[in-house]
Amino acid sequence: LEYCPHYDGPLAIDWYGRLHPAHSNGTVNLRNATNTSKLVIEAIMNDVIKKTDHRILFRRLGICACNVQNDGGYFQMDLFTDYEALNKEQLIHSALLEVRTRYGANAILKGINLLEGATTRERNIQIGGHKA
Repeated sequence: LEYCPHYDGPLAIDWYGRLHPAHSNGTVNLRNATNTSKLVIEAIMNDVIKKTDHRILFRRLGICACNVQNDGGYFQMDLFTDYEALNKEQLIHSALLEVRTRYGANAILKGINLLEGATTRERNIQIGGHKA
C-alpha cells in the first residue's frame, strides 16, 4: 500500500499480518468451442480489464483452460464469423510452429524479447527453463 497511498479498494491480510489489496478472480465462458488464440485472448483481457484495479500492479496472473477438446474439423457455422480470417490465423500459427520446429525456439521472437533485460532467448536455450 505504500506504493499507492490513494488506494481505497478492498483489503486483505496476508500470513504475516500485513495489509494488501484483496485478490481478484474471474471466470470466462466462451459461447462456442474455438481454437483461435485471438478470441481466447480477447475474452480473457476483457475480463481482466473489468475485474482489476488499474491503480495497482500485477504480481501474478493465472489462467486455466477447462473442457479442452481436440479439433475434430467439424463445427457449426454462423453468419457472423469471418472464416477467412480464422483460416488465415490458423495458417499463420502452423507456419510459426513449423519454423520453430525446424530452426529452434529463438527463430521467431517478439520485439519485446529483444529488449535489454529480456530473458526469453536465454530460457529457450536452457533445459526446461533452467540452467543445466
